[in-house]
Amino acid sequence: MKVLITYFFLLLPMGIAAQDKINELEELARGYNNQGKLTQAAEFYSKAGYAYWNGGDKSHAISSFQKAFDLFTQQGNVYAMVTVGNNMGLIYLDEEKYKEAHTAFSNVLNCVRKSKNSTELFNALINVGSVAFELSSFDEAIGKASEALALAKETNNLKLLGKCYSLLAESYEKKGDASNAYTYFELYSTVDKKIKAEELANLKQSSTEEINNAHEKKRITEIELKIKKGELKTTQDSLAVTGRIAFERKMQLELRNEQLKKKEIQLQYELHVKQTLIGGIGITVLFLLVLSYLLRLKLQANKVLRKQKEEITQQRNKLDLQNKKITDSIQYGLRIQQAMLPDLALLQKTFEAFVLYRPKDIVSGDFYWFHEVCAGNTTTWFIAVVDCTGHGVPGAFMSMIGHRLLTETVIEKKIYQPAEILEEMNNKLKKELGHHNKKSTDGMDLAFCKIVLKEGECEELTFAGAKRSLLVFHKTDGKLLVIEGDKRSLGGFTMDDSKSFTDKLIKVCKDDVILLYSDGIIDQPDLSRDRFGTSRFTAILNENISESMPVIKSKLERAFDEHKGLEEQRDDVTVLGLRLN
Repeated sequence: MKVLITYFFLLLPMGIAAQDKINELEELARGYNNQGKLTQAAEFYSKAGYAYWNGGDKSHAISSFQKAFDLFTQQGNVYAMVTVGNNMGLIYLDEEKYKEAHTAFSNVLNCVRKSKNSTELFNALINVGSVAFELSSFDEAIGKASEALALAKETNNLKLLGKCYSLLAESYEKKGDASNAYTYFELYSTVDKKIKAEELANLKQSSTEEINNAHEKKRITEIELKIKKGELKTTQDSLAVTGRIAFERKMQLELRNEQLKKKEIQLQYELHVKQTLIGGIGITVLFLLVLSYLLRLKLQANKVLRKQKEEITQQRNKLDLQNKKITDSIQYGLRIQQAMLPDLALLQKTFEAFVLYRPKDIVSGDFYWFHEVCAGNTTTWFIAVVDCTGHGVPGAFMSMIGHRLLTETVIEKKIYQPAEILEEMNNKLKKELGHHNKKSTDGMDLAFCKIVLKEGECEELTFAGAKRSLLVFHKTDGKLLVIEGDKRSLGGFTMDDSKSFTDKLIKVCKDDVILLYSDGIIDQPDLSRDRFGTSRFTAILNENISESMPVIKSKLERAFDEHKGLEEQRDDVTVLGLRLN
C-alpha cells in the first residue's frame, strides 16, 4: 500500500507537468503567430499536436495539427505539410472518420505531387485509394491504385506491387467487374507467392545455419566428455589411497565450518537489516529533497510565466488597439476612394462594359475614370485607367491627386485631346510634387481613350498612353491590335522632358472591343514565380471575345485566381473593357 501511494505522488506531478507542457507549447505557438513568426508558430502547434496524440487526446491533437498545417501552407513548406497532413489522416483513420481521413490524405497528395518524391507520392496514392475504398468510392480507389501501380513497376518492389494489386482486385470486385477483379487477384497471388518464396528461402538458410551450429557444439561437447572420462579413470586409484586420510580431516572441518556458518548467517542478517534501514531512510530523504527542489522550480517557473503572459497580453492588447485604429482609418479611406470612383452604370447606358477592380490592400493605387460630354447629336466619352506609384495607403493618396488632375484638366479646363491632357497632368504633377528640384520617382502610368459617337454610332477613337497600352479586338477580321503608349510616366524625375505624348487615331467599327488595364494582372506570379503574362491575358480574351462582357470578366477572374493560387497578390489589378455600339 505504501508503494502504491508513493507511485501516485510520483506520477501526479508528472501528469500535471505534461499538461502544463502542452499548455506552454500552445501559448508559445499563439504568441509567435501574433508576432508574425509563422515558422516558429507552426512548429510549436505541431509539437502540441504530438503531445496531445501521445496523451490520447485525439480531438485536441487534430486541432493543433490543423493549425500547424494552415501555417505551413501559407509558407509553402511542402515537407512539413506532408508530415502533419499524414498525422491528421492517421488519427481520423484510427477513429474510422473516413471522410475526414480522405480530405487529409488528399491534401497530402496535392502537396507531394509538387515535391516529385516518388516514395511519398506512392504512399499518398495508396492512402487516398484505401480510404476511398472504405467510402465505397471504387472508381477513385481504382484510379489512385493504378497510378501507384505505375510507380511500383518502376522500382519492381514486390511488396509495393502486392499492395496495388490487392487494392485493385478488391475495388473491381466491389464494383462488380468480375473480369478485372479475377485478373488482379491472379497478379496479387503471383506476387504473394514470390514474396513468400523469398521469405521461405531466407528462413531455410537461417535454419540450416542454426542446425550446423548445433551439430558443431554437440561434437565439441562429446570430445570434452571423452577427455574428462579418461582423466577420471587415471586419478581413481590415487583417490582411494588418500580417501581415508581425507575423511578424518573432513569430519573435523565440517564441525568447525558448521559453527562458522551459523555465526556468519547471524552477522549477515544483522548487516542486511542495518543496510535496509539506512538505504530506506536515505532514499526517502533524497526523494523529499528532489521533490522539494522540483516544486520550488515549478513555482518559480510559473511565476515567471505568469509575468511574461501578463506582459505579452498587455503588449498584444496595445497592438490590437493600435491596429484597430489604423484599420478603421483605412476603412474610412476606402469609403472615400469608393465614392471617388464613377458609377459603371453610367457607362453601361452607352456601352456593354465591365470593370475588374481588385486592390492589393484595403485601399488601392489604381483607379478608373470616365466622363461624358454631349454637343448636339455628338457624344464624346473620355475613359482612363490609372496606375499610381505604390499600393495601399501611399498609392491611394496618389490616386486622389490623379483623379483631381483629370477632373480639372478635362471637365474644368475642357482640354479634350488625349495627348494634351497627359501633358497638362504631367506638368501639374511635377509642379505639385516638386519633381523639378528633387529626384523623386512618384508618379503614375495611364491609358486614356477618347471615343466620339454620332447619333449613337462610334465614329472615332483616339488613344494616348503613359507606359500603358490599349487592346483593340476587331470583330470583322478577328484580329487583336496592341496599341502601345509612350514610354514615359506622368510625374517622376526625368533627365529629358522634351519628348511629348502622342495621339493614336484607331479605326474601329461596331461590336469591336477595347480594353484598358494596369500592369497588376500581367505581373502577378504564381507559387513557382511564373508571371501571368501578356500572352496568357490576350489568349483568354481571344478565346472568349464573342461572349458577353460579364462572361469575359468572369473568365479573367477565374484564370487569375487559378494562376495566383496561394501566392499573395503582388499589385493592384484594374481591367476596364467595353464593346462599341
